[in-house]
Amino acid sequence: MRARVGLDEFGDDAVGSVDDGDARARRGVDGEQHPSSVPLTGLPGPRNVDGVHIVVTRDARPARNPAPDRARAASVRGGTAVTDVISPFDAPPGDPVVVSRDAWREARIRLLALEKEATHARDRALRALRELPFELVETDYRFLGPEGEVGLIDLFEGRRQLFVHHMMWLDSDEACPSCSMFYDSLGRPEHFAAADTSVQFVAKAPFASIERMRERLGWERPIYATVGTAFSDDFQATIDPARGVTEYNWAPFGVGGDTAFDMPVQSTFLRDGDRVLHKYSACARGTELTQNYHALLDVTPLGRQDARGWVRHRDRYGAEHSHRHHH
Repeated sequence: MRARVGLDEFGDDAVGSVDDGDARARRGVDGEQHPSSVPLTGLPGPRNVDGVHIVVTRDARPARNPAPDRARAASVRGGTAVTDVISPFDAPPGDPVVVSRDAWREARIRLLALEKEATHARDRALRALRELPFELVETDYRFLGPEGEVGLIDLFEGRRQLFVHHMMWLDSDEACPSCSMFYDSLGRPEHFAAADTSVQFVAKAPFASIERMRERLGWERPIYATVGTAFSDDFQATIDPARGVTEYNWAPFGVGGDTAFDMPVQSTFLRDGDRVLHKYSACARGTELTQNYHALLDVTPLGRQDARGWVRHRDRYGAEHSHRHHH
């Protein structure tokens, strides 16, 4: 079995295909739903699909516009598909490279120049975001939460701003591990409330399933069910070819087959009196900007360590993950 996957040069999400001729949806060992030829999650990096290790390469084309000569999918060794391109998110293979202090300082200064370029580019993007116009939300979206049925404006909780994370939900009756880690990472809501902002989670999942997950992990923050509404469809958090719902990141997302699945999306809104205005939505790798664990791990020696496939629900790490040492 061979695999190819890549990030395009525009920073799009990881997309890939498993070349076994099987269009069934499959589940990787990380617990996430991975249909053939569909995005492998909001987290770029290696993934495991039916025992095949999928390695993300920076310069490969995504599968929706495949270029096998650039994807560099290599032969499988022991059930692992490998490439010759090093992920920017993991430490390079081999022993640590140790240099003199002067040589290290020179290398750090070169990196600093790149970091400043990235900072200035991000500043320009944020300025454009500030100037992005609003669109009026005219649909009366309804949600089911712990307090019963509510509308979109109720999710503001009386505040001016609303941030919504569209939580990916698995058919195994639980949230995806990556979305769950983001939920856990947010901490106390009082800090956001001080900025007149409510942070909410929604999921296209049965409310009973959501509540079982919250009880299992002791989650206090509510998660609102969007089942029965078009909210997930309208904000590109669902791909469902059978119903013609195939747009993602403001482009057609051709995946083949009729399997429906969730996608990573985050959306922001402003309350203007009784009106709700949609300001911004981010898809694919655009959602990384709010994920503090990525930013923290990116500056550590080992990086995100995606090749380890370590992301789990927090009640499934076990003592061996908490105290493991690598030599």
